[in-house]
Amino acid sequence: MTAWHLSLIFFHKLGWRKNEPWGFAVTIPKKDKKFSALAKNKKQLPLKSWRQMGIKIDHGNKKTNPNWQAKLLLPFGINGPAFLVLHNFGVLKIWNNSTEEAIEIGIASNYYRSLLK
Repeated sequence: MTAWHLSLIFFHKLGWRKNEPWGFAVTIPKKDKKFSALAKNKKQLPLKSWRQMGIKIDHGNKKTNPNWQAKLLLPFGINGPAFLVLHNFGVLKIWNNSTEEAIEIGIASNYYRSLLK
């Protein structure tokens, strides 16, 4: 068994949801304090609610489930990059509790997945 297979088994045991991504890079319509408060309070809402507030998901042609629960993440404040993170982001944080490294791993996995298509 390869290290790749062992990693997949490990993440599965931590609760990884196979058909759900870790999260998405997003664009916030205005640098509104409302979004800072939602991020700080770790408010979890369905993707459709975030979209209704004007947040645009930068995911290309990926299909999303409008009912996936997501939290807004602003790791460097309202003027930095923004993300909507889902359940699997929490799994990455169980493995490595660094927010920045979990984002990096998520972005790298997106890139790797795109190469396999």
